[in-house]
Formats: sequence, structure tokens, C-alpha cells
Amino acid sequence: MGGDPRLMDLPAAILIERIGAGAMRAADLAAAAAARGEAAASAAKAPGAAQGTGLTWFDAEYLRRQGMAMDAWRGRGRPLGALHGLPVAVSDLVDTARIPTTQGFAGDSARVPDEDAALFARLRTAGAVLTGKAETAPFGLPGPAATTAGAARPLAARAAAAAVAVDTLGEVLGEAALGHVVGYRPSAGSVPMRGTFVAAPSLAAPVVLAGDLIGAAAVADTLFAADAGADFTMPSPPPGLKDGAMAAPLVAPTLAFVPPAWWDEADAAVKDAFAELQDVLAPRTFAAPLPGVFGEAVPQAQRILAAETARALNGTAAKFGDALPGHVSDLVAEGDAVLARDYLTALDWRTVLNAGLSSIFARCDAIIAPISANAGSASPREAGLAFAFLGLPQITLPLLADAQGRAIGALLVGPKGEDRRLFTTAAWLQATLLGHGQEGRNAHA
Repeated sequence: MGGDPRLMDLPAAILIERIGAGAMRAADLAAAAAARGEAAASAAKAPGAAQGTGLTWFDAEYLRRQGMAMDAWRGRGRPLGALHGLPVAVSDLVDTARIPTTQGFAGDSARVPDEDAALFARLRTAGAVLTGKAETAPFGLPGPAATTAGAARPLAARAAAAAVAVDTLGEVLGEAALGHVVGYRPSAGSVPMRGTFVAAPSLAAPVVLAGDLIGAAAVADTLFAADAGADFTMPSPPPGLKDGAMAAPLVAPTLAFVPPAWWDEADAAVKDAFAELQDVLAPRTFAAPLPGVFGEAVPQAQRILAAETARALNGTAAKFGDALPGHVSDLVAEGDAVLARDYLTALDWRTVLNAGLSSIFARCDAIIAPISANAGSASPREAGLAFAFLGLPQITLPLLADAQGRAIGALLVGPKGEDRRLFTTAAWLQATLLGHGQEGRNAHA
């Protein structure tokens, strides 16, 4: 098919299937991704252009050569990885050998790692080809301004079939929702983070973005592993997320609607969308307001964020001083003032709050909640911070929108460690809502 750019319009799951079956060459797909990336980069230079590829590093010729190398590998009869030939973008916080990795900070513009980060090495082993390095906020710490759909931009440009970002505050899931793509944040500790810069290790996790749920599951399946850099981790079997996304639940799942702390400030479109969602899912949903003690989640997470950022950037702050972005300097200063006892107490709050959620999870398969207070926005900044603090698996699905087509993010949250079950629930929810939409169209035909 000669690298037809339209190949990149196909969902990641279809691309994986076609390459695996020999119906598509990796070189053709890489050429298609390169062409879309070049077109987006060129369009971004036009007067009035708002966005480009969302990539800080992009080499179209290198991308094409990777695709040809994958075909040569196959031609020698070698075994194929689960993502053979799939173009994937990774965050600029993830080390990539011999490729610039600036961590979103101009002071590190000349930084070129010698080794791949653990999660990128796993993508390579699975056969993925690198589209480029995705833009990130400095050190993965977004400022106080409203977040844009930055992490999803390589997918919007069709320069990548999937992306792996790094999430600290839960903000990347908001970006996925705003970009109308699937976002998945695994249970804390599931993916090795060696070689990936994280300002707050107790809060950070990778987020897989893809245009389709099964594609996101297939990419995420390759990332799970014990962390060789940890003091001790128990090896676990593969999670089987893709199988979970393709499985039908034995019993229709039950969802608990949990209004966030900022629910009263949400706009009418968001409230109406979730009211309609609950009506469609009845009787498989119930409202479950969080106890008042959950008001501690964001301030305790903020304390951990500040303390761990101050530690992670201690040397950087000393070296660059006023060259650091203002919000990063402020966070480091805030962290310097956190006492050890307060930091350790904040970590203990996770156990308390997770215990409080256990009574809700005992009655449902997953929690469903909005990820943003406003349609077409990824704000407020701390919208996803509470669940990120608790280390729970999360999926955002591009299922809801207001009358103007602006995204309204729907977030599914499951018990820690039950990531496969969460994918099964997400697939059921997606099929249920799409089926309901089709029934509505048929009724008005």
C-alpha cells in the first residue's frame, strides 16, 4: 500500500492485527506515520496554526528506517513481538538511548541518554517503532494554567497509533479525555519506572493513550513487569488486559457514581451528561458520595508532591536557580518546608482512604466519575489527583460530549490490582452506550 497516510486512521488494534497476519508491512505503516507527522509539522508553521505533532523530537527518516528493519527481521523468520511495527510516541520524560530526552526543560536540551528506560525497552522488545518524543510540562509538572490535550496531540496528528505519557497529578487522563482518546493509568507499581524521570515517585505512573480500548490494552500489556531497580518486587503473571477488554462479563457490571469534590462547580453540560448516563445504566448504577474525610486526599497528595519534588530537583534547583519555571521553583520551596513527620503521615493517608473506598468497591465493579468540571476542558488541575494519590487503576473513555461536540471525560476507577477486570467493565460500558446510541438513532429514523 506504499505508505498510504490513511493507514494511520485505523485503530491501533486493527493495525496490530493486520501486521501480525502479514496483511500489512511495517515499512508501509512507518511511512504512513512519517507522512502524517511531516504534514502536521508543516501545517503548524502556517500562519494562525495552533498545534503541530505534539512531539519535541521527530525524525521521519529514522521512523521509516525502523519500519524497514522490522520487515527485515520478519523476513529472516524471527518471532514477532506483540506490537510488531506499531508506531508509538513516548514522553520526553522517558529515556531513549542516543535520542534527546530533555524532560521538558530547556536547560536539559543537550541531554542524550546512553540507555533506554525500562518501559521503553519493553516497548522495543515488543516490536514497537518510535514515532518521536512527546511534549511534556517541565519535569512533568504542569503549571497552574488549564491543561491542554498535549499528551494526545501525536494521536490527533495521526503521527502515532499510541503514546505512553508520564502522569503525576492525574492530568494526563484529563488530556486524553480532552483529546477524545482512551487513556489508561495502571495500578501503582505495575510498570518499572527506572530511567523515567518522575518528580514524585509515590504519585507518578505511566499512562497509555490510544484511539481504541483494545489497542490501549495491547500496548499496556507489554509494559507490566517487576522493577529490577526496586529493593524487592514479586514477579507477577502477565495481566491479560487485551483479553479482558475483549471478554464479555459473566454478569453485567455495577457502577458507583462518585461525584468529585468540585461537583457543585461543574457546568450544566457535565451534570446533564452524567445524569443521562445514570438513567441509561439504571439499575446497574448507584450514587455513592465520598465521606468528608476524602477532603484530605488532595492536600495530603500535594504535600507528598512538594516533598518528593524538592528531593528530586535538589541538584537541578541549585544548578539552574532562577532559570527554573516559576511554578517549579515554588513547588521546590514548598517541599523544602515539609517536615519528615508530615510527609510520612501523608503517605499513611493512602491506607486510610483506600480502606474508606473498600465499602464502595464491595458493592460495585468500578467507580465512574467525571474527569473535568467543564466540557472541552481538562481542568481543574487537581481533578485526577485524588485517585492518582491512591494508586488505583483508571481508564477514561471518549464516550460523552456536549451539544457542541466538546469532550466530557468519563473516568472509570477500579480496585488496586484489578486492572483486567476494569478493562472488561470499560468494554461493557462502551458497548452499552454505543448500543443505546444506535437504538436512539433507529427510533428517530
